[in-house]
Amino acid sequence: RHTRYPLVTGVQTCALPISLAAAELAADAAQAESLAARLRSALADLPGLRFNDHPSARLPGLVSLSIEGVEGESLVDALPELAVSSGAACDSASGEPSYVLRALGLPSELAQATLRIAFGRFSTPAEADLAATAIRRAVERLRTEDASGPPPGEGWAVGEAGSRREGAH
Repeated sequence: RHTRYPLVTGVQTCALPISLAAAELAADAAQAESLAARLRSALADLPGLRFNDHPSARLPGLVSLSIEGVEGESLVDALPELAVSSGAACDSASGEPSYVLRALGLPSELAQATLRIAFGRFSTPAEADLAATAIRRAVERLRTEDASGPPPGEGWAVGEAGSRREGAH
């Protein structure tokens, strides 16, 4: 004989794991956002810095920032100890300035000077501090190098994504 409600037991069995997962998701999001806030705070006084994400309506743990006078790909290359990316995810393969960042009013130069940093479940406060220190150090070094002029030699020009390439006139 079949019962009229065969899924009731299955639903009851799933209710506890689903509620635990929801609570864990909320805790993970809060932790990731606290690390992002820690990074934002540590970098807030960096000259030429602009945070591109909304003050409150954003993904927890994601930081998008642009830094005047520093090209994004060069900054990523100067941060081997961090897993970061430049630009926006929607344009990461094109090498062109992000249309999303441009729609937010960023000029091409700042859109190409964008860095994305994400914190997650297993990220720590020490890693947020390390990221802030490394970013500050890299920005200072890149600005100093840029102030000294182009690399020695002839035939250097600005490439499609703002990086220097040899052989262009």
